[in-house]
Amino acid sequence: MQHARAYYRLMTLVREEFPHVTVEACAGGGGRVDNAVLAVCDVVWPSDETGPRDRLAIQHGFLSTYPPSVMSSWVTDEPDRLDRAPVSLEFRFVVAMAGVLGLGADLLAWDDDTSQRARELVELYRDIRRVVHTGDVTRRGKPTDQYYAVQYTGSGADDGRVVLLVWARPNTRPGSLRQCHVPLLLLDRDTDYRVRGSQQVVTGTAASTVGVAVPFALAPDCDVVVIDRVCT
Repeated sequence: MQHARAYYRLMTLVREEFPHVTVEACAGGGGRVDNAVLAVCDVVWPSDETGPRDRLAIQHGFLSTYPPSVMSSWVTDEPDRLDRAPVSLEFRFVVAMAGVLGLGADLLAWDDDTSQRARELVELYRDIRRVVHTGDVTRRGKPTDQYYAVQYTGSGADDGRVVLLVWARPNTRPGSLRQCHVPLLLLDRDTDYRVRGSQQVVTGTAASTVGVAVPFALAPDCDVVVIDRVCT
């Protein structure tokens, strides 16, 4: 207890003297994230395990208690030491988009195509970051399900925009097309919503019952779906 109190005092002194410095605290698998830590830090590191599928499970638990705006999540290189299941580059980025995205990979080892794709994914994250950081968070299913999603519902300042991050388990049927519908919550039932980049328009009622179709256009194992309120 004395160690913890000393840590809080030290961090308070650091923040008072260097208020412009972004401070990241570390959990390191020890569960050392609490409200007192968040009072003196900007972001926290949920775990040293960064394997993308393992990370989904870790972040699922983290987001049940803490906001995504304090959840530091990095895109790291494959294969991971523990989580060795292959996933796409997009999958790794979308996992990191669920919170505060960072890059912890060896960028000098990336070829030109990978670097360009990474730039595109970073731009996508910048577009949705406000809603991810400030919106209401709803976890859809479990990371072990065939399809798992996290919904971020924006406030009035974002015109009720919804961001849906979706991940798929490995497809056991080679050549089969992925398709799923994810029901959404917290929408205005009588309002129309358009899925960006498509002709799909649904009412809030239909989105909460039938769900929104996920095309897996970003990659075969993940997608980012942005739903905008239709202004009338």
